Amino acid sequence: MWWLPLIAAAEPSAVDSVRARWKQVQGIKRAGALYAFEIDANPEDRQWAAVGNYQDVITCHRFTRGEAPYPQPEPILVELHQSAAAAEQSRTFLYTDQGELVFAHASSTRHPDWRVYWTDEKVLRVQRADKALSIEEPPAAAAALWASGMSAFRLCVHATKAEGVWTELPGAR
Repeated sequence: MWWLPLIAAAEPSAVDSVRARWKQVQGIKRAGALYAFEIDANPEDRQWAAVGNYQDVITCHRFTRGEAPYPQPEPILVELHQSAAAAEQSRTFLYTDQGELVFAHASSTRHPDWRVYWTDEKVLRVQRADKALSIEEPPAAAAALWASGMSAFRLCVHATKAEGVWTELPGAR
């Protein structure tokens, strides 16, 4: 059965599936079909003591499929960008439509880039700069990005959903 390896090679890998998801979401974003909710920690660009210039922005991208009147879908892409003085860092997280974290990219002006791919909460691939690392014992960076990506997801979900706000506030009735 010499042809079995050819069939296996033709099937997309899990990493290829994540990359396809990335391309799909970027295409939706370019087409203007993603809605963005932004949280800005310093919207007036004021100087911060001992830091100087400071900006911390979280952008939660959601895709709506025509639900009305107020769609509340889960975020599918979250971008975090921070600049303090002369240093900048950013993290981007990609999720499935069901909210499963599948990709994270961290970049910084002071450190090499990290890319981590997941499926079913398991690390598929870890890449630091241009070098793929062993996933047998994933580096701590993979766990840190996972925790950050899940926190960002929960923050976006809670920040964009206004359901029940007035009934949950003490004394608001």
